[in-house]
Amino acid sequence: MVKDVEEYVSRIRSKYSVMSESEKKIADYILSNDFVNEDSSINNLAAATGTSVSTVVRFCKTLGFKGYAEFKFYCQKGILSPLSGQIEISNHDSAGTIKQKVAEFSKNAINNSILYTDNQEIERAINALSRARQILVCGEGSASGIALLAVNTFMNLGIPSYTIQDPLAQIRTASFLGEQDVVIGITNCGYIKDVVDTLAVAKENGATTICITGLNDSLVTKYSDVCLCTTHRDNQSPLDLPTTTICQMITLHTLQIGYIVRNNADIEENVKNMHQVSELKRYDFAVGSISKERVKF
Repeated sequence: MVKDVEEYVSRIRSKYSVMSESEKKIADYILSNDFVNEDSSINNLAAATGTSVSTVVRFCKTLGFKGYAEFKFYCQKGILSPLSGQIEISNHDSAGTIKQKVAEFSKNAINNSILYTDNQEIERAINALSRARQILVCGEGSASGIALLAVNTFMNLGIPSYTIQDPLAQIRTASFLGEQDVVIGITNCGYIKDVVDTLAVAKENGATTICITGLNDSLVTKYSDVCLCTTHRDNQSPLDLPTTTICQMITLHTLQIGYIVRNNADIEENVKNMHQVSELKRYDFAVGSISKERVKF
């Protein structure tokens, strides 16, 4: 028996119910033998299972492979086939398979997000950040962590940035912002009340509002001067929530790099200053050389 449940084993089990009786003979043989380590040709597999070469090919196609050669290759390499289609986690998956599925799912989401986000909107966002006196970033739930990441990202570039955890204080702060300020709202569904309200108040007072959302027709876009839409995930799969976060991070990273490219001549001194400030939060690597000016014993 195969001791470690690899991706191909999981796929065979998930497709078993739709296989013909002849295909099930092949499936049973593979599941009951150390198929990965066998140097078995398509003719040998057909003979060992009492089927035909055409049945083996049909079996491979049922699993999503082009043919026997591709099936054998991916089985032996222990990697996912590019023809996997909808990626789902199974309770039969090994740790190695889960790792590969998460990576593949995330990669697909990132690629789709890159294609989906409008380039002109990205340019407008970068231009707004380049003119910004200060940036307020708001998000709730998992987006609150992304908001904090955004603050640190822009602070490292020398732009005064902050996020406020208290919803009322956040909206009040938005009411003081003006034309030189930028507010970024992060909400995948686009209907989180405090985020939408903050952008609405900020926009009313003349600040430039930017949303990072999964739906280009959601409520938050109504109060956003710039809409950065990533691919929407409905969080029905365990893979959806972290992938949503990854896409939001990619969008922020794009803005960061875009800002650096557009303002390269001006940010060098800012970055240097931020590094010097950050050093105040670090001990020297050698514990024996901790500066007495930093720590009073």
